[in-house]
Amino acid sequence: MYTWYFPKGRQGVSGHRHFWEYAIIWTDTPSPDNSTFLGISMSAGVGHGKQTPVLLKYMDGTSVKLESHYSVLGNKAALDLTKDSGDFQDLITWGQLPVPARDALNGDAFDVTYFFNKFEMPLKDSVFMNILNKAYPW
Repeated sequence: MYTWYFPKGRQGVSGHRHFWEYAIIWTDTPSPDNSTFLGISMSAGVGHGKQTPVLLKYMDGTSVKLESHYSVLGNKAALDLTKDSGDFQDLITWGQLPVPARDALNGDAFDVTYFFNKFEMPLKDSVFMNILNKAYPW
């Protein structure tokens, strides 16, 4: 799961602090050096956008091309596949984060309840598996 943090999220005409978008890359094995890309699930305005297999027009070599946009469905930010070229972003794994950073992200400092919707950091131990189960594309 790849996760992006936004200090401000938008829902409706107003907004809230702390917003997260994420994409889940589904492969046939956990080994990044010897795996086949099977599909993708993305945070969407409501639920998850899913594609299996990912069409070549949305790929750049072994990387998938994503864009963040404002979804009318759900009235909030979402991820979608794009044909457009873009920049590559640096990656840090959960295990590479310092313990104080992981502890802070696992806490509730980055969680927001806004109009009865709870926005939580998707890599938190308490929500990670639930998100994977809901986003499963098959």
